[in-house]
Amino acid sequence: MSTIALQCMKQRIEIQNSVRIVTARREPPKEGRVDNFEIKGQRLVALAMLGCLVFNYPILELFNRPGTVLGIPVLYAFVFAAWGLLIALMAVVVEAKD
Repeated sequence: MSTIALQCMKQRIEIQNSVRIVTARREPPKEGRVDNFEIKGQRLVALAMLGCLVFNYPILELFNRPGTVLGIPVLYAFVFAAWGLLIALMAVVVEAKD
């Protein structure tokens, strides 16, 4: 074998050994942390689906009536109230410590 091939093999072995050492030193993940992200993700997806449902035609049509709430048309009041509620619920889900 040529000296270049031997050097390459030696470097590969050193790299593999260093990777083994680095991976052996790594701490295992903390219990519950992965599950917590998974649950938060599922809750955020559920909130996004709720938002799609709330801002879809059949629900909006229920509030498309003549009249006002505190001087604001009913449909506009519903849209802004639902929007604010979804933002607040997302903040609660993201900031939850469980």
